[in-house]
Amino acid sequence: MARVTNAGQADGLKRKINTALANLEKAQMRVSTGLRIQKPSDDPALANKVLGIQGHISQNEQFTSNINHAEAQLSVENTVYQDIQSILGRARDLAQMALSDTNHPSDYKFYSEEIKQLVESTLETVNTTFEGKPLFAGNRTEGTAFVAERSGSTVASREFTFARDVAHDKVEISLDFAENFVEGDEIVLQQGDNSEFLTISAIEQTDDGVVVQFDRDLTNNYFADSSQPAMLTKNTQDGDPVVVPLLKSAERNAIVLPLDRAQGALESGDQIVVQGMGGKSEIVIVDDVQTDLLKNEAVVLLRTPLQEAYSAEQDARVIKHTTVGIGEIIGIRYEGDDGVQLERVGKSAFLEIGMPGDVAFQRVFDQLVDLQAAVGNSGKGAIEELSHAIDSSIEHVTILQTQLGGKLNRADTLRNRLGDKKLALEQFLETVEQIDYSDAVVDYQIQLNLLTAMLQTGARTMSPSLFNFM
Repeated sequence: MARVTNAGQADGLKRKINTALANLEKAQMRVSTGLRIQKPSDDPALANKVLGIQGHISQNEQFTSNINHAEAQLSVENTVYQDIQSILGRARDLAQMALSDTNHPSDYKFYSEEIKQLVESTLETVNTTFEGKPLFAGNRTEGTAFVAERSGSTVASREFTFARDVAHDKVEISLDFAENFVEGDEIVLQQGDNSEFLTISAIEQTDDGVVVQFDRDLTNNYFADSSQPAMLTKNTQDGDPVVVPLLKSAERNAIVLPLDRAQGALESGDQIVVQGMGGKSEIVIVDDVQTDLLKNEAVVLLRTPLQEAYSAEQDARVIKHTTVGIGEIIGIRYEGDDGVQLERVGKSAFLEIGMPGDVAFQRVFDQLVDLQAAVGNSGKGAIEELSHAIDSSIEHVTILQTQLGGKLNRADTLRNRLGDKKLALEQFLETVEQIDYSDAVVDYQIQLNLLTAMLQTGARTMSPSLFNFM
C-alpha cells in the first residue's frame, strides 16, 4: 500500500485552495462589476458576442455623428438658397421697374447700381464656406467656388517684417564621425570659394546622424549633393586635420514671420520677395507655412534656399504682390469641379451633400450680369426676356431647396432610427453581459463557504502527530 507523504498532502491542498481562491475572486468581481466576464479568457464565446454588440453600437454612434455633420452643412446650404431667392426676387422687381415707360433716364442708373450690388451679394453668398471649405465647389477644399472677372485690376502689396533671424546655425554629419567633435571645437566649414570659421556650441545625436550647432548663423549655403561637397574641417594637435563631409545640405530655406500677421496671408505656391538692407532682394516660392502658437510665429518654408543673409534687426521683410480685380463685375466663372460629397450614414447608405456651383448658380450670375448691362444701357436691352429668365431661375432655386428639404427630412429620420437601434442594442448588451445580482451573491457566498471549509479541513488533516514520524 502506497503511503501519502506530508509533502504530497500539502501540495494537493495548496492546489485546491488556489483553485478555490480563484473561483472566489471571479465571484467577487462579478458582484462588484455586475458583469458576467472580466476578460475574454473567462468566456471567449460570450466575449466575442459582447465585442460584436459594442462594435455595432460604436458604428451607430459614428453614423449619427456623420448625420449631424451632414445636417449642419445642409442647413447652411438651405440658408444660401433662401438668400439667393431674395436676391433674385429683388432683381425681378428692378427689371419690372426698368420696363416702365415713365422712367427718367437717371432712373436706369440707380436701377443698374442696385443690380450691381445684387451681383456682389450673390457672389459673396454663393462663396460661403463650411468648416473652411467652399460649399458649392464640388470636391474642392480650397479657394472659392466662383471668381469674378472685373472691368479693371490693380496690384495690392502686403509686407511682413521678420519676427527673428532664422536659425541657420546647424549642420548634420554621419554618426561615424561623432567622436571627432566636442563642444567648444573651432572648425572651418568650406565649399569651393565659400568658407567660414565657426565654434561648436552644442552637439546632438539623432537617429540619422549628428547635429552640430554653431555659435552663430551661417553666412552661406552649403550643399552635400554636389560634385564638390561641403566639408567640416577640424585641426588636431598631431597635425592631421579631421575632414568630414556634410550628411545633409545646410540651406537657408526658411524665414520666420509674426503669426498674427502672416496666418492665412501666405500659402503654398505664393511668390514672395525677400528684402534686406543695402537693396538686396530675391524672389522665392513658398513651399509650406508652419505655425507655432506658443511662440506666435509662422515659419515659412521655401522651395529654394535664400542666397543672401537677412536679419530682423536690419529690417528684413517679405513682400507679397497680388493682382486684385476692381471695378464692375463683367463675368463670373466657376472654379470648382463637378464632384459631390457623400456622407456615409449607414452600412450601405450615403447622403449626398454639397453641389457643383455651376449647376446651381451659373445661370443666376449670367442673368444678373446681363440684366445690369441691359438696365445700365438706358433700358435698351432684353430686360423683359431677362425678367422671365429670372423667374425661371427662382423656380430652379426653389426646386433645389425642395430637394435639400427632402435630404434634411431623411437625415432626421435616419437619426431617429439609429437612436432607436442604439437603445435596443444597449438593452440587448445589458442582458448579455450583466449578471443576475441575486444569483451572483449566492454564488459568491457558496465559493466563500467552500474556501472556508477547505481551510478548516486542511488545518485538521495537516496537524502533525507522533504517527507522522513513524
